[in-house]
Amino acid sequence: MKVRTLSPFTLLLSILAFTVSCKEEKKESAKPALPWEWEPEDPELVLGKSVYAETCGLCHNEGEEGAPMIHHKSEWDQRMQKGEATLIDHAINGFQGTYGHMPPKGDNKSLTDEQVTAAVKFMIATPR
Repeated sequence: MKVRTLSPFTLLLSILAFTVSCKEEKKESAKPALPWEWEPEDPELVLGKSVYAETCGLCHNEGEEGAPMIHHKSEWDQRMQKGEATLIDHAINGFQGTYGHMPPKGDNKSLTDEQVTAAVKFMIATPR
């Protein structure tokens, strides 16, 4: 029986290809450092990310005027107990809370209800 050996060059290429494929797999499953860096695939969430970046993030990135920060899981867990429909209603129509207020449509009257809904769904779905 003849045993076939790999040349050093072929062995090196095989190791390199394996290493690259492992890094790509790891990269895809890695959680983003900041929630707004997440790249959703769902078209509604892609729209929501865009709306978030243009309007919602102005308050929700840093907690301006009592806004729950998108990257604080505990703040969103509390709000999610009210249900998605309630959060969407508050984002569209406004809400006065204990620690701050949510202006209707984030104070951006040009947004449609669908855009605000997409933004809320993005904020809910964002990995934390």
